[in-house]
Amino acid sequence: MRPKQFMSRGRISAESRMTSKCTISRTSTPIFNEATGEYDETSTLIYSGICKIKIGGNQASQIEAAGQILIAQDSTLSLPVLLSGAVREDDVATITENDLDAALVGLLFRVKAGHSQTNATARRLPVEMVS
Repeated sequence: MRPKQFMSRGRISAESRMTSKCTISRTSTPIFNEATGEYDETSTLIYSGICKIKIGGNQASQIEAAGQILIAQDSTLSLPVLLSGAVREDDVATITENDLDAALVGLLFRVKAGHSQTNATARRLPVEMVS
């Protein structure tokens, strides 16, 4: 089997496990609105389609200075490689559909970094939940 055929099969398999749908948008620089006297933010749709979200295990750590306990979760958003090349750091993903777990719908995640790999079957982006 040639490498392209092998990668195609791997990508089809990875995408078959992407049972959620999401949109990913990018906020632009706020523009001053003279009529309201406020700044308006606009966003651009970067991606809309299938995805898979994995919210990792919890690790609690004490912050000494503030006397607070923060919960850190390693989360990954997987997207089809060929359709998601424009996604970058600080873009925001919204889970719009998940037939297997409705509690995921509406969750927001900020992309922490990009992902590129020679033989990737999915674009796996590290994300953090936006509260």
